[in-house]
Amino acid sequence: MMKFIMNGEPYVFQHTCPPQEKGKPMNDEEKRRMLIDNLLDIYNRCQMPANRYKVPKKSFWQKVIDFRNIVYPDICINNFHGSNNSKAYYYVRPLGDRIDINPTTLPDEIKSSWVKVIYGSVFCLEQQKPDVYIKGCHYAAQYSSEAILPVQNNYNLPKMLTDKELAEKYVETWKKLDADIIVPFLDKDFHYSSDAVFDEMSSRDEYIDYLKGKFQHLQERPTIARIELGRNGEDGEWAALIKQILNDGTPIVCGFFIKSEHGRIQSIEVHEMDLSDF
Repeated sequence: MMKFIMNGEPYVFQHTCPPQEKGKPMNDEEKRRMLIDNLLDIYNRCQMPANRYKVPKKSFWQKVIDFRNIVYPDICINNFHGSNNSKAYYYVRPLGDRIDINPTTLPDEIKSSWVKVIYGSVFCLEQQKPDVYIKGCHYAAQYSSEAILPVQNNYNLPKMLTDKELAEKYVETWKKLDADIIVPFLDKDFHYSSDAVFDEMSSRDEYIDYLKGKFQHLQERPTIARIELGRNGEDGEWAALIKQILNDGTPIVCGFFIKSEHGRIQSIEVHEMDLSDF
């Protein structure tokens, strides 16, 4: 789940509209437009290179020749995960407005990129109700993501591991800085989120692409001081506890909390931990 927090509180924004429209309910397109504007605002505040996708203008004859009902994305992310050659494209919809995208209806230019649907949910402060869209009101929003491209399938499991064994496998991945160790045990719809980053990852391949870049950086500049298996209470989630030394010499400990099901890791959430003695 993607939530933007400022000064320990959910980020609140106001819908802008002409004075005569204030208080009226939004239609579906106005809801979607508000969510897109909010996401672009947040990405800008996070210094993430995001812009509104520019729908190309077609001539009359181009429209006649191209009979496909192309569905254009709403947001383009440049330098995705720090790669100059990588882009991601997001379709934005209100929660509950499901969109089934057939790859044949996607613009050709985005078919070799990362493509997601971002579903937004809002809380209206004036109405004190969730998912009520009234023009001119103040809102807090949260988002979830679903990967569309590249198309992925689950790998055959080398063996069925317990939740603890999967966590141990993840710890081994970090100790050896080898992302390939964990690849077959990640669900194709694996999600990864961190307190330090607004955007979440929503597929196995996206996370592995990021993780390999992360490990390459750590091999060039080792900053990991300690990695251990941990657990949230006696019967809670298993976690990898990782201590890293920042550039200024400050130590930071993060817990990588792992959720697994049927022998596959479904998600990992990263939270900074108050473990000064670790």
